[in-house]
Amino acid sequence: MTKITTDTATIAVFDLCALEHKIDADGDWWTYDQSEELQAEIQNGNLYLINTGFDGSFEVMVDSELPQVHSKPINSPSKELYIVCGEELPAEGLTPELLRGGIRYHVDASEVHISHDQVGSRITIHIKA
Repeated sequence: MTKITTDTATIAVFDLCALEHKIDADGDWWTYDQSEELQAEIQNGNLYLINTGFDGSFEVMVDSELPQVHSKPINSPSKELYIVCGEELPAEGLTPELLRGGIRYHVDASEVHISHDQVGSRITIHIKA
């Protein structure tokens, strides 16, 4: 379990190699819900965003069980996913530093499926190869 604090009501899951092309992007590239740029990254499986519904600190647990809910594929070329606040998405020459909590999570495949559940400030992220 890890704690993540966000001021954008967002937790992001991604492989840095899959979003490497965003390192020099504008810092707000991911904040415009309907932008083609953001939707393309989500549709291409490079990014999974969780809208937490409110700012603050969240207890985040990761498990390898995928419940019978809609899951999304996510690319993981390096087999290492970042689970961080939205503020730590790559942009403006910066990469995640886990300054507001979060983890680097090893996976066993270059494509995994992901879903999540949330109850208040507790979030479970389900990741399965």
